[in-house]
Amino acid sequence: MTSYGVMRQSFFDASRGRGFGEGRYGEGVYGGGLSRLQELIVRIGIALKLLPKDRNLSLTDQKRNAAFTVVGVFFLALALILDIFDRYCNL
Repeated sequence: MTSYGVMRQSFFDASRGRGFGEGRYGEGVYGGGLSRLQELIVRIGIALKLLPKDRNLSLTDQKRNAAFTVVGVFFLALALILDIFDRYCNL
């Protein structure tokens, strides 16, 4: 669950090109669109249904991604606690 939310948000962030004037160090004309590799990655995300075809996530989608991440971290923490309990309590 955690990785699903993070992956969706990552593909969304990758699909947004940098504007002109946003250089690697905050200056220059680097940017303005996606590189070929970024475009390929975004197309893979669309093919895997992690990103809609219009390459835009609604606010509801972004909130759902955050919720998936929080729930996934909770399950991970629960699994770690149960593993430690099982390992050291020997019931």
